[in-house]
Amino acid sequence: MAFERSSCDETIEVDQFHSDGRSHAMQSKLGVDMVCGKTYFAYVGLEIMIGGTDHELIFFIQELDHATGTTRDYWCGLDTKRLFPKQTDRAWIVRVACELTCRLLQMTKPVRVYRVTHDDYPPDKALDKHERVTAVFIDCGYTVTRCDSYERKRVWWADKGEDRS
Repeated sequence: MAFERSSCDETIEVDQFHSDGRSHAMQSKLGVDMVCGKTYFAYVGLEIMIGGTDHELIFFIQELDHATGTTRDYWCGLDTKRLFPKQTDRAWIVRVACELTCRLLQMTKPVRVYRVTHDDYPPDKALDKHERVTAVFIDCGYTVTRCDSYERKRVWWADKGEDRS
C-alpha cells in the first residue's frame, strides 16, 4: 500500500456537501494509493432518524476503485487500519472527521444528535477517537451524554441547550 495524503499541509477541504433539507453530509478527499489505483474519502453525515427530527451522526471511509469506478465503504476501524498503516495518516483521518463534524454542526445546527459505535465492544483506542468527536460537540455548544452500552455498543446523545443527565 502506498497511500499518499491529498494535502501536504494541514488544510482540510470539503469536496462535496449534500443536503435534502433534513439529512446532510460532507465528503473530503483523504488521498490516493496509485499502486492499488484507489482514492479514499472521508464521509461524515447527519442522517434524520426514523419518526422524528433527531439526527444520527455517521462516519465512514469510502474507497473509489479507479479501474472499475466502483466504491466500497469502510465502517470498521480494524478494516481501515490495514488501508492506512501509518499512525500519522490515521491521526490525519481522525482530524478530518472531527473537522467535517464541526462544519456540519455549524452549518445545519441540529438540536439532537445520536451517535453509536459501529463495532461491538470497541477497544479503548477506538473510544479515544469517539472522545475527540465528543469534544467537537461540546465545543459547538452541545451537552453530550454517554448512555449505557446497548447491544455491546456505546451510545451518545448530544443536545443543543438541553441537559439529559
